[in-house]
Amino acid sequence: MDNVIVIDDSSSDSEKINKTIVDKVIIIDDSESEGDNVESGGGIIKVLKKVENTTGKLILNIFDFDGTLFKSPEPNPSLWHPNMIGKLKAMASEPGGLGWFQDTLTLDHPYVPIAPSEDWFNTGVLAAVKESATADNTVTILLTGRTTLYADIIHRILGSRAIEMNHVGLKGTADKQSGGQVEPTFDFKISYIKSLLSQYNNRIKTINVYEDRIKHVEKFRKELAKIVDVTSNVIHVNEPPRYLEEHLEVELVQRLVAKNGTPSYRMRQIVSYTCALLDENSHHRIKSWFDFPADWEIKCHHATMNLGGHSPNLWKPQDDGKPVDGEAFAVGKKVQLKVEAVGISGAALALKVSGVPSNNNIIHVTLAHHPKGKPVDSNHIRQWIPIEEIGDLDHLLDFIAPPTSKKEETTTTNNNNNNHEAASNDKKKQPVKAPFEFPSISIRAKINKSQLVLDAVITEVGPTTYELVDGAGAKKKNEVNPSKGANLGELIKKHHPEAGQKIGKAVGIVKEWSTKNNITEIDQLEDYIKKLSLD
Repeated sequence: MDNVIVIDDSSSDSEKINKTIVDKVIIIDDSESEGDNVESGGGIIKVLKKVENTTGKLILNIFDFDGTLFKSPEPNPSLWHPNMIGKLKAMASEPGGLGWFQDTLTLDHPYVPIAPSEDWFNTGVLAAVKESATADNTVTILLTGRTTLYADIIHRILGSRAIEMNHVGLKGTADKQSGGQVEPTFDFKISYIKSLLSQYNNRIKTINVYEDRIKHVEKFRKELAKIVDVTSNVIHVNEPPRYLEEHLEVELVQRLVAKNGTPSYRMRQIVSYTCALLDENSHHRIKSWFDFPADWEIKCHHATMNLGGHSPNLWKPQDDGKPVDGEAFAVGKKVQLKVEAVGISGAALALKVSGVPSNNNIIHVTLAHHPKGKPVDSNHIRQWIPIEEIGDLDHLLDFIAPPTSKKEETTTTNNNNNNHEAASNDKKKQPVKAPFEFPSISIRAKINKSQLVLDAVITEVGPTTYELVDGAGAKKKNEVNPSKGANLGELIKKHHPEAGQKIGKAVGIVKEWSTKNNITEIDQLEDYIKKLSLD
């Protein structure tokens, strides 16, 4: 195991420990150091507080950093393909890894403020830290998988909220002695805890661990239970992740790719849909018009024109029956959307707009959706209130859910085989789980009718992936080759059984779209085909 630096600013006993090796862990007393020394590849953070009243049995409170105490930014899954998320989280030393959690860029300015405000912290954990820091016979430590490269940054972040720790544990960096490898985070943390038990002469009788990673929670419960004469409690901190603003995250990832990327990998966008993307002012304006339910997910992002890349052939014809001029709505063109109505259901809230063509029957901007719903639920809204019927300053939008049927549905097994008739009759009817039914909802609107025109840009939107260049890897299990037909006819028949002689034309449309967008996954093809209009 690599040497790990444990920073100690306390005199837990009358005798001080100075650079003493305990279980291959170096324990350094900072009470006589300047705070900028370096020992065995690790740095020292000046400890803010000594342990109060250490005359009796001790309680050890351990706080993880990322996602537990501090809302460290994470890669946003709405911006990146799952493949890209994996590469971002992988260490730069791994194939294609970009080192999000190993590169200090991701915790530094401008991505994280120099002095983060309290909303960057999980308030419940922050309160527990501060309570622990003032309690007698209590040892408070920050224990993180971040390496000593983050020493100054973490010290600054803790200082921004006057957080006092007795110890701060950081992993050592990879060096020749470690064979270029960094110790796994959980192994490091367990070693650190054992070293503290030894340092405090086994007077620690209670250990409380605050941790967000469920795998680590389970491991801690198992490992700490093995320690004799110590009561342990592992608290799972389950808070929503924090993401950066889109432009900041894109910039950060580009910097990580430039710094840690390799020539054998490239970034590529997978286009999910083409839309009229609202500008920032329009986004914030329509967002301010409504008092959304606290648990609803807010969107206010775009009006969908079609799934996949820019495809004018998918758009509904104009009122006169003529096809829409695709060049007039080319990618990058600025457009204006006019708000015409507000739609509400128990699942979603949306604005009906005009100004761009679309494959949807009702062109709209999804405003928000129920936590058990999805943005696509706005396509099923049936209750639309014209903007003229909505009050100028204050209007209550109501959706009354239809009455639910209380009749219990069951399934039975039909079996005409006489040999099994008795067994079939004995089978109990199995209840069918009823689908979730969205409740009634009331949402207050405060729409400024003098600002019903929204500015937008025609944009292709989709996650970005990070992959081996062509020829570097084999085709994935669920990939197809649309250019060779790839059973497109069968897929079209599956979702459009009435297609008949139009299948040939549809195959050509799908091939053109999939080739243009480099689509190889069958799930994406099926989503596109479902929306395909054969009229």
